[in-house]
Amino acid sequence: MMTNKPRGLFYVGITNDPPARHAEHLSGKGAKHVRRYGLNRVVWFQAHACRDDALAVEARMKRWARSIKIDAVERDNPQWLDLSRDWFAEAASTPAWN
Repeated sequence: MMTNKPRGLFYVGITNDPPARHAEHLSGKGAKHVRRYGLNRVVWFQAHACRDDALAVEARMKRWARSIKIDAVERDNPQWLDLSRDWFAEAASTPAWN
């Protein structure tokens, strides 16, 4: 899941190459929702053994209530850190939110 700030807007999607897909989003080549709302931080993700499993989870997550998405992030990433910061040298300098 990507967001623009803690408890902000969410984007849910799948990819077989998270760093490359995130770079696409950051360069403006990703989903319109991401561009429109400035979603620039990965705050939650899961790995799956196969694409079909990932698609099924994505479909379920898109139906989740907002509160469930927030609970998932706060359970696994309570500081809402940008999990992509380790993927890119320039993202590593992105400060955590207060």
